[in-house]
Amino acid sequence: VKVTGKILGRITKDDGLIESDKRKLAQVKEVSHYEYGVSQFILNQSVYLKRLEQHFPDDWKAIVLAAYARLCRQAPIKRMGDYTNRSWLSKELDLQLSTKSIPVLLQKIGAHQTARTEYLTSFVSKQDYLLIDCTDIKTSASDSMLSKAGYSSDMSWGQQSSLLYLYSRNLQQPVYYRLLPGNIRDVKAFSLSLKEAQIEDATIIADKGFFSEDNI
Repeated sequence: VKVTGKILGRITKDDGLIESDKRKLAQVKEVSHYEYGVSQFILNQSVYLKRLEQHFPDDWKAIVLAAYARLCRQAPIKRMGDYTNRSWLSKELDLQLSTKSIPVLLQKIGAHQTARTEYLTSFVSKQDYLLIDCTDIKTSASDSMLSKAGYSSDMSWGQQSSLLYLYSRNLQQPVYYRLLPGNIRDVKAFSLSLKEAQIEDATIIADKGFFSEDNI
């Protein structure tokens, strides 16, 4: 009785046994897999990577990996290392994040205000239009200088901080941001933010909340 087993391959006069592709795969004992699509998309954004390297020469790779974790997985700090270390981006940049290294990274970025501002404003064009708005962020932190009692957009009082953004209409992305205490409204911080962003000549589109004699 003929019994047909698994295909081993084929035999030739010159090379002898040539194993089949299936047999070769069956002999592989360890397989590594990495997320590739989003990683390669980020690697193709050379204009951002080059400017990050220019303004953050020591930390730009870690910044890119942390941004990947937030963009791809909305990951909290404790999970960023797990997600990024399984990405092709981590292999290409030859860097791995850890739970302990990320808070240190964020602290360094937070301390380099000049580098942050210069990186963001490098995207501002004189022919561009800027849109400005401020978002209230609810917080329960009691030891933060940014956590203050303020009146939010949902018409209620509570502990909050504020995040002010300048958006580029042409690029469809933020070109400046500033964290503010929750008791300071965006109107008061308006002119100072423009000066800090080094914007001297721009057309500003804003809602009526920005209208004041001082802002004009």
